[in-house]
Amino acid sequence: MRPSNGRIVVEIGHANAPGRLVISDIVRGPLARRWRLGTGLRDTGLVPVTISLAVPALTARLDGTVHMGATTVRMHHWRASLEHAWGTFMLRDSAWDGWHAVTVHGRARSAWLAFGVNRLDTEMPDRGKDGQWLGILARISRGHTRLCRPRVHRRPQPGYPATELRLRCPGRRVILPGTPDNAGIWGFCGVGGWEELGRLAARPGGAVGLMHMRGQPLPLF
Repeated sequence: MRPSNGRIVVEIGHANAPGRLVISDIVRGPLARRWRLGTGLRDTGLVPVTISLAVPALTARLDGTVHMGATTVRMHHWRASLEHAWGTFMLRDSAWDGWHAVTVHGRARSAWLAFGVNRLDTEMPDRGKDGQWLGILARISRGHTRLCRPRVHRRPQPGYPATELRLRCPGRRVILPGTPDNAGIWGFCGVGGWEELGRLAARPGGAVGLMHMRGQPLPLF
């Protein structure tokens, strides 16, 4: 990944999904640093857990080609976002739940972003879980960025795959759609996953994203 004349060029060297992507017409997103998420168990014992998020492109134009198995996905004037998360937070930890990373693109280079997670040690049954959600809500519109810590309500109730995420801040509220089966995103990590992901991306109305956190690639759609 490298900047080039106001664009971001991504060279994908993965053996199963080589390609080249160009991100242009970029509207930058927010930076949120060092959220404190309690402690996590590592090989060295209990350590403080933090997570940070940078969004070099909350909404942008995407052009390029990716070869996924026998499928070639060609992108021309796609809407895209680019986020980077880092810290000592790890997805395989059993201490977190209710993690959401959602970007929704709107008209005229506008977009919404929701990013956050639950700490299991502070959760309460039923709707109390939503009250402990640690995250941010960002809105880009007409070149302006607004950022807040929202109140969250998920449908169905916490503990089930959410098909709707409602977020509210003073003067702002949004309903973001989820996938009917959130567990399905893990299925693409196995053998043949790239070809299946390519077929999803190539179909009419399809989209594809790749998330990389702490060396653990997670194909999402």
